[in-house]
Amino acid sequence: MLKFLGIQKRSHTMPLSDIPDVDIDPSGTFKYILIKCSDKSSNESKNIVRGYYKCTFHVDILRTAREDAGSSYKLKCIGGGRIRHDDNAKEILVYGYSNVIILL
Repeated sequence: MLKFLGIQKRSHTMPLSDIPDVDIDPSGTFKYILIKCSDKSSNESKNIVRGYYKCTFHVDILRTAREDAGSSYKLKCIGGGRIRHDDNAKEILVYGYSNVIILL
Protein backbone atom coordinates (compact mmCIF):
# COMPACT_ATOMS: atom_id res chain seq x y z
CA MET A 1 0.00 0.00 0.00
CA LEU A 2 1.22 3.49 -0.88
CA LYS A 3 0.89 6.28 1.61
CA PHE A 4 0.87 9.91 0.47
CA LEU A 5 3.13 11.96 2.70
CA GLY A 6 2.66 15.28 0.93
CA ILE A 7 5.01 17.55 -0.89
CA GLN A 8 6.73 20.42 0.79
CA LYS A 9 7.83 23.24 -1.45
CA ARG A 10 11.22 24.60 -0.51
CA SER A 11 12.51 27.97 -1.43
CA HIS A 12 16.22 28.42 -1.79
CA THR A 13 17.47 31.96 -1.49
CA MET A 14 20.71 32.83 -3.15
CA PRO A 15 22.78 35.67 -1.69
CA LEU A 16 22.48 38.99 -3.50
CA SER A 17 26.16 38.72 -4.42
CA ASP A 18 25.39 35.53 -6.40
CA ILE A 19 22.94 37.33 -8.69
CA PRO A 20 24.93 38.30 -11.81
CA ASP A 21 25.36 42.04 -12.38
CA VAL A 22 24.79 41.62 -16.12
CA ASP A 23 22.98 38.95 -18.12
CA ILE A 24 22.47 39.76 -21.80
CA ASP A 25 22.31 37.67 -24.94
CA PRO A 26 25.70 37.15 -26.65
CA SER A 27 24.73 38.78 -29.92
CA GLY A 28 21.95 40.63 -31.69
CA THR A 29 19.81 43.71 -31.17
CA PHE A 30 17.32 43.51 -28.33
CA LYS A 31 15.68 45.36 -25.46
CA TYR A 32 17.34 45.64 -22.06
CA ILE A 33 16.41 47.01 -18.64
CA LEU A 34 18.27 48.33 -15.62
CA ILE A 35 16.80 46.79 -12.48
CA LYS A 36 17.13 47.68 -8.82
CA CYS A 37 17.25 44.30 -7.08
CA SER A 38 16.53 44.49 -3.32
CA ASP A 39 16.66 41.72 -0.73
CA LYS A 40 13.29 41.83 1.06
CA SER A 41 14.72 40.73 4.41
CA SER A 42 17.86 42.88 4.63
CA ASN A 43 16.98 45.79 2.28
CA GLU A 44 20.41 45.30 0.69
CA SER A 45 20.24 46.16 -3.01
CA LYS A 46 22.21 46.48 -6.21
CA ASN A 47 21.54 47.42 -9.81
CA ILE A 48 21.57 44.70 -12.45
CA VAL A 49 21.19 44.71 -16.25
CA ARG A 50 19.14 42.18 -18.19
CA GLY A 51 18.54 41.93 -21.94
CA TYR A 52 17.19 39.10 -24.06
CA TYR A 53 16.30 38.80 -27.74
CA LYS A 54 13.35 36.51 -26.91
CA CYS A 55 11.62 39.25 -24.89
CA THR A 56 9.34 41.44 -26.99
CA PHE A 57 8.60 43.95 -24.23
CA HIS A 58 10.61 45.37 -21.34
CA VAL A 59 8.14 43.85 -18.86
CA ASP A 60 8.93 40.40 -20.31
CA ILE A 61 12.57 40.91 -19.33
CA LEU A 62 11.52 41.88 -15.81
CA ARG A 63 9.35 38.77 -15.52
CA THR A 64 12.28 36.60 -16.61
CA ALA A 65 14.56 38.31 -14.07
CA ARG A 66 11.93 37.78 -11.36
CA GLU A 67 11.80 34.04 -12.09
CA ASP A 68 15.59 33.83 -11.97
CA ALA A 69 16.01 35.82 -8.74
CA GLY A 70 13.27 34.16 -6.73
CA SER A 71 10.66 35.54 -4.37
CA SER A 72 13.12 36.83 -1.75
CA TYR A 73 13.91 39.84 -3.93
CA LYS A 74 11.96 42.90 -4.98
CA LEU A 75 12.76 44.01 -8.53
CA LYS A 76 12.12 47.50 -9.86
CA CYS A 77 12.78 48.55 -13.45
CA ILE A 78 14.58 51.90 -13.26
CA GLY A 79 15.52 52.28 -16.92
CA GLY A 80 16.00 50.57 -20.20
CA GLY A 81 16.30 50.80 -23.92
CA ARG A 82 17.99 48.78 -26.61
CA ILE A 83 21.35 47.07 -27.04
CA ARG A 84 23.17 45.99 -30.16
CA HIS A 85 25.69 43.39 -29.00
CA ASP A 86 28.35 41.90 -31.26
CA ASP A 87 30.36 39.46 -29.17
CA ASN A 88 32.74 38.59 -32.02
CA ALA A 89 33.69 42.24 -32.56
CA LYS A 90 33.57 42.91 -28.79
CA GLU A 91 31.17 45.82 -29.34
CA ILE A 92 28.08 46.93 -27.46
CA LEU A 93 25.91 49.89 -28.49
CA VAL A 94 23.37 51.00 -25.88
CA TYR A 95 20.63 53.37 -27.07
CA GLY A 96 16.99 54.36 -26.78
CA TYR A 97 14.83 54.60 -23.73
CA SER A 98 11.98 52.98 -21.87
CA ASN A 99 8.95 54.80 -20.47
CA VAL A 100 8.01 52.08 -18.02
CA ILE A 101 8.47 51.79 -14.29
CA ILE A 102 7.40 48.34 -13.18
CA LEU A 103 7.48 46.70 -9.76
CA LEU A 104 7.36 42.93 -9.29
